Amino acid sequence: IVTIYEFGEQDDSPYVVMEFLGGHNLEELMKRDPPLSLLRRLDILAQLCDGLGFAHHHGVVHRDIKPANVRVLDDGTVKLVDFGIAAAPRADATAGDFVGSMGYASPEQLSTKAVDGRSDLFSVGVLTFELLTGRQPFTGDSPAAVAYQVLHEAAPSLRAIAPALPEALEPALEKALRKEPDERWSSAEELGDALRAIAITLEEPSYAKVRRGGGESRSIGSLDLHGKKVSAVDFAAAELMPTHEAIEEEVPSRGSWVGLMAVLVLALSGLGGYYAFRIVAGDTPGMTASGPASSEVQLPTPGDGGVGGGTTEVLPEIVAVTTLAVVSTPPGAALSIDDDPTGETTPASLELTEPFPSTLTLSLSGYEPVTASLPEAEDGLISMSVDLVARETFGRVALSGPYAFEVWIGDRRIREAAADHNIGWDTGPLTVRLRSTQYFLDTEPTVEVVEGRTAQVSAPALGTLSVFSNPGTCEIFVRSRSLDYPPITQQPLAPGTYQVSRECEDESENREQSATVVAGQDRRITFRPVVRD
Repeated sequence: IVTIYEFGEQDDSPYVVMEFLGGHNLEELMKRDPPLSLLRRLDILAQLCDGLGFAHHHGVVHRDIKPANVRVLDDGTVKLVDFGIAAAPRADATAGDFVGSMGYASPEQLSTKAVDGRSDLFSVGVLTFELLTGRQPFTGDSPAAVAYQVLHEAAPSLRAIAPALPEALEPALEKALRKEPDERWSSAEELGDALRAIAITLEEPSYAKVRRGGGESRSIGSLDLHGKKVSAVDFAAAELMPTHEAIEEEVPSRGSWVGLMAVLVLALSGLGGYYAFRIVAGDTPGMTASGPASSEVQLPTPGDGGVGGGTTEVLPEIVAVTTLAVVSTPPGAALSIDDDPTGETTPASLELTEPFPSTLTLSLSGYEPVTASLPEAEDGLISMSVDLVARETFGRVALSGPYAFEVWIGDRRIREAAADHNIGWDTGPLTVRLRSTQYFLDTEPTVEVVEGRTAQVSAPALGTLSVFSNPGTCEIFVRSRSLDYPPITQQPLAPGTYQVSRECEDESENREQSATVVAGQDRRITFRPVVRD
């Protein structure tokens, strides 16, 4: 929370002296190119919950949580600012005394009811929705329309707008945005813990999911997570070490162990006999390239000053060999051990000798590289399974036109009406929907989003429609929407084919015509009087 150093009054004007903050407010960062990573966004939100929790424990409700009041310093620290309309929890409100920002206010705040810290959690939910999707959950053409949605309509589905987001975010955010305070998260700390728990499960490059051994289960809020520490990663100044579900390893039965030990004893006996034979024969060869590593050990024989004297013979020392078995999803990842390429790709089986390496790196085009620490061997085997994460790539789409239009993705509006839009989006084909009720525009161009580049989309140029009628007392409709009474001259319309009708008091005069409007041209149609016999 922003620090207050002093407060007082000068010439009957109150003032406060606060710390000077660098960095940027969240509203600015949300427009940054390239956009913030998902981990960074969750970190910001979790820190915001920390600050709110502290305020709530001291009897203060902020009442104006929005991106402009969240400051992110250059070192990543989040500061909650602008407590200008903060209030004591459960303070009685007077009807009509709404204060706050309409799009972020809770239902009880809009209703000017008593509020407590759970009202701020609703606002955090709105801010979270916007930070993750680029749009607010409640939008409208007027403040009254926004207020109605906040009070009466459920927020849109988070993953319907951004399906790539983790599934656990959906219930966490839905709980924050519930209409009734008693149904929301009970505290800011609980919501912050839930967001950090989700961050642990993220499939990010520093969150390599190395599955080995069992994972322990835990529950945070309504989120059930499973994890086991495998490697340290830096997130929000804490070490979070997630894993995926464990791969069950088959344990040999007692009978299998007996058979295995018998084979091992026979093998060792044979190996000892072999080396004894080679020593007697005076031949002490090294191991072949395919055999275990060896080193020479001098043994005293009669005559060399040792027991009995003699010459020196050489006995190879057998060094332990451990097998490293690695698989990845997807396969085909190149393997490096302690940053040295092995020339192998997954799935692979490698023989390791002491001293054992400490890290394994997997690299695959289109995926984030993963570096994981090698666990300890068990019975001469290290088995690892790594899930690779597709590299997130973004491009931009610039949409412009000579008139204002909305931008939709499917049935979700992501931008309010404006003549220019610039949005960041995942790479690949994207179908955008340009809409304007004023000009009857509803078109869906498809554009290819390329990493690091900006694709251009232009709204179609308008044409015009002129309508004349005899009698002139009939109302003119285009696609069931009234244009007024004739004559109608050069009504701007998006290119397309329209059904134009006139409706008269004398229904026998009602008529309908089809008119095709072309960009840059005026289409003229005339309704003539009905000829009666």
